[in-house]
Amino acid sequence: MNRENAVAGTQTLGEFIERSYFPRLDWRLSVPAGNKLHIEPSTVKGYKDIWDVHVKGEPISKLRLREFTTRDGQRFLESLPQHLSHQAA
Repeated sequence: MNRENAVAGTQTLGEFIERSYFPRLDWRLSVPAGNKLHIEPSTVKGYKDIWDVHVKGEPISKLRLREFTTRDGQRFLESLPQHLSHQAA
């Protein structure tokens, strides 16, 4: 196992989101429109708003990736308000 994989296994979900997922979204902002990897600034803002309001600081964000299960994800998603969208965060 290389160091990167070892670190990934000990990272929490919150650390992964902040250190890997959001930087990838920021990179996708620079991809030209029309490319399937392009993402709009409003979409990134919406994702970051949902992170700040509904995920950051919650117990699930402190769960280690190696312990995270699909059931954990399902329970968390079901606990969120069902009206979330980029129009209303």
